Amino acid sequence: MTGLKDLILQEGLKKDFLVRIMRKLGYYHSGLTKGELIDTLVKKIEENDNANGDLVSLDMGLKNMSLARFSNEQGKKPTLIQWFKRDLESGVKVSFHPLKYSHISKEFITTFLIKQGCQTLVFERQRYRTGGSSNVLESTLKTNTIEAMLCMGVSMHNLYHPSKEIQIHSVSPGMMVDYWQSEFSTMLKQEQKKSKEFRVSLTLQMLRDSLSKNKLLPPEIQLASPIMHHRFELSDTILDNLSTGLKDDNIKKEWDHIWKFKSLSRKLWELVYFINRFNISPYTVPLDKYWWGSVKGDDLADSLLHGLAYSEYIKAREDFRKNVKEHGQINSYR
Repeated sequence: MTGLKDLILQEGLKKDFLVRIMRKLGYYHSGLTKGELIDTLVKKIEENDNANGDLVSLDMGLKNMSLARFSNEQGKKPTLIQWFKRDLESGVKVSFHPLKYSHISKEFITTFLIKQGCQTLVFERQRYRTGGSSNVLESTLKTNTIEAMLCMGVSMHNLYHPSKEIQIHSVSPGMMVDYWQSEFSTMLKQEQKKSKEFRVSLTLQMLRDSLSKNKLLPPEIQLASPIMHHRFELSDTILDNLSTGLKDDNIKKEWDHIWKFKSLSRKLWELVYFINRFNISPYTVPLDKYWWGSVKGDDLADSLLHGLAYSEYIKAREDFRKNVKEHGQINSYR
């Protein structure tokens, strides 16, 4: 963006202000000097990006791969049209072998990205974590292998089918966490366990608020206060089918019971599993609990929050460019 660097220097913007802008726009900012922040912002804001159409967000894992699919239309909240998790090894005898892993990756890309349609793919790039061990765990190496194969598979698809290109965006570890904690938490840095609990709790609140306006919550859960976390819509298909299903007393009793789970992670997993009973082709997935992997919801929370954060980054970047163009200043951007 022509003149942006000069504008930043003229306004004498402080580093803290630049960090807040970078966080809101979804650009990496950790550990950068003020000069590096300015150079990164000037370079990144020039890039062409969008999140229109179907956006697929992945929380990577071999045993607990989670996917959230959004339909994005300009001027509207993202619509969640698919959300599930999967044990990629379920039903297959898998050894740590490139041919086996390439088959798993090909099946996932074909089924959930190409056949179901995907314009943008977002995922958090993996790290070689030891988890407190003296060596990198085998499960981490496997997840990194699957991640690399998925990226290569999508890249090859783009090479041979440029008219159906899937944009790939990896985000730095912790950037999504930083974004949501800056929005909804008083603590920007939390220990890992508390941070995970925060994300699961936030996701439950967002889901609750999306269901609230359609009056699909148990009476004691139905919100009386104004909606505070209404960041996405559930698809009309899911809402209509869920509404019809809850007219059955047994189904309603099961739905109401899930909301009483004390474990937030278990509650989120059960709610998403339950909701998947009311989706339709091509977005249906097997309702086999082994296929779904571990009964925990943090993976589901992260895939949803990654996708929503990216959608909000794109909107914030559009607003930032417009603000600078129309007002010729940055100070007024919030």
